[in-house]
Amino acid sequence: MSEIKPITMPRWGLEMMEGTLSAWHVKVGEEVAVGQVLMDVESEKIANEVESEVAGTLRRIVVDAGDTVNIGTLLGVIAAPETPEDAIDTFIRDHRAITFNQGDEEPATPEPVQASAAAKVDPTPAGRNSQRTDAPHASPTARRLAAKLAVDLSKVKGTGRGGRISTEDVETAAASKSRDSTGDTGVSVEVKVTPTARRMAAKLGVDLSTLEGTGRGGRISVEDVERAASRAPDPRLQQERLATDGTSQVEAQDFADSDYEIIKLDTMRKTIARRLVESKQEVPHFYLSVDLPADELLEAQAALKADGSRVTLNDLLIKACALALQDVPEANVQFHGDILHQFSDSDVAFAVATAGGLITPVVRKANQKSLDTLVTEIRDLAERGRAGKLARSEFQGGVMTLSNLGMYGIDSFAAVINPPQSAILAVGTAKPRAVVRDGSVVVQSEISATLSCDHRAIDGALGARWLDALRTRVATPRVWLG
Repeated sequence: MSEIKPITMPRWGLEMMEGTLSAWHVKVGEEVAVGQVLMDVESEKIANEVESEVAGTLRRIVVDAGDTVNIGTLLGVIAAPETPEDAIDTFIRDHRAITFNQGDEEPATPEPVQASAAAKVDPTPAGRNSQRTDAPHASPTARRLAAKLAVDLSKVKGTGRGGRISTEDVETAAASKSRDSTGDTGVSVEVKVTPTARRMAAKLGVDLSTLEGTGRGGRISVEDVERAASRAPDPRLQQERLATDGTSQVEAQDFADSDYEIIKLDTMRKTIARRLVESKQEVPHFYLSVDLPADELLEAQAALKADGSRVTLNDLLIKACALALQDVPEANVQFHGDILHQFSDSDVAFAVATAGGLITPVVRKANQKSLDTLVTEIRDLAERGRAGKLARSEFQGGVMTLSNLGMYGIDSFAAVINPPQSAILAVGTAKPRAVVRDGSVVVQSEISATLSCDHRAIDGALGARWLDALRTRVATPRVWLG
C-alpha cells in the first residue's frame, strides 16, 4: 500500500521559529521526483528553494503561497495517485492533531504512514493529557495570545483551515470585547475584519461597510483595505480623521490627490528594520573619519586587471581591513554582554544590496586567503546573496563590516553597526584631491572612510589606531600583495 509523505516547514538554524512559503513550484496532481524543487521558503534573511526528499504525486497543498507558519507545520502531502482521498484527509487531520497536542514544543514531522492505516493513527501521543483534545482547536500562538488578552477560546469561531482558531480570530474577539465594554459602535460587529485591517481603515479613511472581504470566511483583510484606499478614500471618514488628528485641510488635500502605492514589508525587510532599530537603540555608536590615500591601491588594481584578474577596489579594501585587524588585534572583537570575544583570524563582512534589502556575507579568515581565492569567494557570496541563496552561517558572525557606496558617487557616510560586530567601515568614492606634500600642492586620489564603533568594545584611541593601520595598508598594497 502506498505511503503518505508530509511536506513540512523546514528549520534553518536554532533561531528560526517560523517561515514564509513564498511560492509553490509544483501543482496538485503533478508528479514529483527526488531532488525536484517543491517551493520557495523565506526566513528572515534567507530565501531558499526546498527540494523534495521523496518521489510521488503532490496530492494536497495545505498552506498557500504567502502564508507564514511555524516550523514543522504541514505544508502539503505527497502520495501515490491511487491513494484514497479520505486517507489523505485523515492523515492531514491527524498531523494537525499531533502538532496541536505538542503545545509550545517544536512541531514534529511524522514518519510516513501507510495509507491503509492512516485512519487508525491515534492523534494523542502517549503520556499526554487526553482531555486536551476536547479543547478548542487553536494554534499554539493563538492560544498564548488568548491567554494574554483574556479571550475565552470556547466562544471564538475559528476561520482557519478545518475551523482552527488563528491569532487573527483571537485579535478580532479581543477587539469585539473591547468595543462591547466601551460602548464603541463605530463599526458594526457584523463586519468581519482583522484588527490590523480595522486600524488601517481608520487611518486611511476607508468605510469598512462598503468593502467585500476576500480573506478567510469573507473577512476583510489588509489587502482589501489597501485596494480601497488606493482607489479613493471615503470623504466623510476623511473629514472625521481630520477633525480628530489635527491634520490641516491643505495637508489632507495634498495627501488625497497624490497617487501612492502601499508596499508591504517582506520578512527580510521587517528583520532588517527591527535589527537596525535595536542597534541604534542599544549600541553606543561613535564615529571616526579619515581620508585614505588611494593612488597606490588604484594602480595595483589596474595592474592586476591588466593581468586578467577580476579584482575590484572593494576586494582590496576587504583584504586591507582583514590585515589591519591583525595589526591591531584588540579591535578584532565581538561584544557579548559582559565579555568580549577576541579572534585570532579576521572574519570580515561586506554589505550587498539586494532587491529585498541589505545582507552582509562574511569572508572567513580573510587575512589568510590569497587574493585570487578572496576575489572568487567574494563574488560567489555576493551573487548568492542577491539571489537569496546564502545559508544562515554565511552571513552570521564576523567582527566588522565594510559598506562601500563609492560606486554610487557618495563621498562619505556613516553606517549602522550589525551586532555583535564591534564596528562597520563606510567608504565613499575615490576622488582626486589637492593636498600639501613637502610644502607643495599635489593632487592625489583619496577615499573618505568613516568607522562606526561600538564604544563598549572599542574606545576612541583603539579605533584611531585601527584606522591608522588601515591607512598604512591601503597606502602600501604592493607590500601585502606580493
